[in-house]
Amino acid sequence: MLEPTWAELARTAVWTSLLGALATVDVDGRPAVGTVPIIDDGSGSPVTVLSNLSTHIIRGRQDQRAGMAIGDQVLVQGDLQPVPGLQQIELQHRFLERHPHLAEQVESLDFSWLRLEVERVRWTTEDRAEHWLRPEDLSGAEPDPVAPDLEALLPAIAERLEDDLLLMVKGLAGRWLASDAELIHIDRYGLVATITEPSGVTKGRIPFPVRLDDAAEIHAAVGALAAAGRSTPAARGENKVETLISSTARSIETDGNSLLAAMTADAGLLDSEECDSGSGPDVDGVDVPRHRDSYSLFDSLERAGREARALSPEEESDRFIGPKYEVGDVDGIVGRRQSDATETPTSEDIESGGELVETSIGESESLTHGDSA
Repeated sequence: MLEPTWAELARTAVWTSLLGALATVDVDGRPAVGTVPIIDDGSGSPVTVLSNLSTHIIRGRQDQRAGMAIGDQVLVQGDLQPVPGLQQIELQHRFLERHPHLAEQVESLDFSWLRLEVERVRWTTEDRAEHWLRPEDLSGAEPDPVAPDLEALLPAIAERLEDDLLLMVKGLAGRWLASDAELIHIDRYGLVATITEPSGVTKGRIPFPVRLDDAAEIHAAVGALAAAGRSTPAARGENKVETLISSTARSIETDGNSLLAAMTADAGLLDSEECDSGSGPDVDGVDVPRHRDSYSLFDSLERAGREARALSPEEESDRFIGPKYEVGDVDGIVGRRQSDATETPTSEDIESGGELVETSIGESESLTHGDSA
């Protein structure tokens, strides 16, 4: 999710703030603090215009070390330096745009321009965690273009989104249990709202698809989020958890039935006249083609048996395979099958301790399927 970095937040605070609490070193080493008008010089360093008789000018000339608190979350530390004349001309228009009531002071020779050259920056989060940044972090960050107009934009957008904000929070921020939402902030990356859930009230972000580079893009971006929120399941009165469970159950039921049907078909367990195409020997209304996997298995076993007999010693081959295809057992020959299917077996063919093996087509197929099962 796109969110502003600490450096971007600090740079935006310097860029949008009108006032800063400047602290210089007094004659006894204690800090002397006072509120001064400021602007961003274009690189993140705050610039101010002060009377030559002010304590900050007098003390700053003696000891350049200084610090400035901007808002509740930014602290800039560095050295106070005079602003060159050409840069004063460049900055004058912006300074008067932000502080029009200081036009006389800016043009007076009794006032001086001072810049606080940044050496380090501290950003303090809302939970009071402190993060120290380098000067290049501040100068390399871009200020949020939405920030200067936020005071006017926020109430208007909050009023327009009154009916859609909760849908956006549920469908776009993934907070499906939310019962209420209130818009509290907008930046180039999205909307921030307080969200009421069963667990309590917390903050949540609804991100824009892309980062905004111009404040004029804010209306189209918010409108796109509102349209997306109306198209979510929450807008159609659906519960995401119930929908997910129902969808999963249908999927399991469908896949399970398909799997069972496939297993039943492959194993040859479909015993119905509807499956009988009439081809091949028929056993209980089941076609031979449905048992092709079983036949393939026994064909493979038969080939393996022939190869084993071909590689075995002659006496072993004679013991198990006679001229009439004798069936061998560890304790002796259980029975035999005539090589000629037209011959009728006699009592002489039945060995003691065994019985004659006679099978019909249907019975042999049943044995085959039984062995495969």
